[in-house]
Amino acid sequence: MSAPNHYEVSSLGRVRRISSGRILKPRTDRYGYYHYSLSVEGRVTFHTGHSLVSLAFFGPRPKGTEICHGDGNPQNNSIANLRYDTHSANMLDSIKHGTHHAIRRKSIEYDSE
Repeated sequence: MSAPNHYEVSSLGRVRRISSGRILKPRTDRYGYYHYSLSVEGRVTFHTGHSLVSLAFFGPRPKGTEICHGDGNPQNNSIANLRYDTHSANMLDSIKHGTHHAIRRKSIEYDSE
């Protein structure tokens, strides 16, 4: 994170402003991922919860990798649920969890028959 002396990230995925001790409330995007607005000296930056946790506990994301949610839940940003892996591994996970966009589409088609 660009502001290591202003915010803390817990191993469970909570983000806290150090100066006030306040835990930030995330916004949720249409895919279910948590997003945070971080402000340092009047400059606001936007970050996903999983990217903040991964950076804080695993270090910078290696080139050619993505952040994967082991259980397929985009709101579970605990370190036990996150890992860096390839895009292919991330897609295989989404198929396994039933969260892949093509699988969701087919299940909707089948449900309507």
